[in-house]
Amino acid sequence: MQKLSQTNRKYNKIYNLHAVPIWILMVGLILIAAITIWSFVIHKRVTFWMIIFIIYLLVFYILVELLGKGIRKNDRSYGLGADVEELVGSRLYTIGDDFKVVHDISKGEKIGNIDHVVVGPTGIFVVESKANRNWVYAYENNIRKNTALGEKFTKQIAGNALWMHNLIKEQLGIEKFVHGVVSRPLNKDRRIDMCCTSGVCIMDGDTVCDYIKSYQDKLSEEEINKIFIFLNKIKRNN
Repeated sequence: MQKLSQTNRKYNKIYNLHAVPIWILMVGLILIAAITIWSFVIHKRVTFWMIIFIIYLLVFYILVELLGKGIRKNDRSYGLGADVEELVGSRLYTIGDDFKVVHDISKGEKIGNIDHVVVGPTGIFVVESKANRNWVYAYENNIRKNTALGEKFTKQIAGNALWMHNLIKEQLGIEKFVHGVVSRPLNKDRRIDMCCTSGVCIMDGDTVCDYIKSYQDKLSEEEINKIFIFLNKIKRNN
């Protein structure tokens, strides 16, 4: 994926919001330290500058610690999310020449984006990349049900799939079911069964390409190319 994804842009924005103040604080620390040293050299207002330096050092430590927590939190959320998005995207590139893949399609300003769209002879798929490894289903009275996290993922991807279905139908006159997929490539060690509800399947490990290939929605080559060109046009316009 050549351009920065929306997740990457969010990561960079939040990182800069925390990193830039740290650099400014460091410049201030160096400046006050230099003035304090100079006061020793010329033997003027030494006590005053020592007090200023100590106070600034304490403020510097507190603020850098708070800003550092923000950077670490950003790394765990958007940073990891961007890495996973790149990982899933790179795997989708290997799905085969019969399939077309478009990444990071914006649904509109402040509405959100779709991580990946795959169009091929087996159908149309919107794919969301997730770094989260918590359980997406649980058993209640021997009946498997989505957890709150599973419901959240399902609702998000079902909305993306419906948005994509309506867009393709209205703009291209092609009415095909759009499949929703949540790919969680980091969840390999405690891999779970595929969890599918409301037209959305949540899958762990490296299974997304095999899943997409398993369908038989029978899109023609003309339909595939038409949709692919249209999606790239949306991407360029946004």
